[in-house]
Amino acid sequence: MPVRYTITIDTENAAFEDDPSGEAAAVADRIAAKLAVTMAGDHAWPVKHFAIRDTNGNLIGHLLAERMGEPIGSAIGEA
Repeated sequence: MPVRYTITIDTENAAFEDDPSGEAAAVADRIAAKLAVTMAGDHAWPVKHFAIRDTNGNLIGHLLAERMGEPIGSAIGEA
């Protein structure tokens, strides 16, 4: 079944000031790692919505997985 992934990231904080593209790349790497783990084998999407944090540990956004336009979970995890 098709899944829509929505990623929201707010870059208005200190982690993005000196090297915005480097921080964005680091955030993307953490998101990719989380997706690889949560979609693998028997662990297929145990977490459907999770927080995204910058390298300083600040909350900067979230990722939501939706099936057919409807949220498929409400568990909160960390990226």
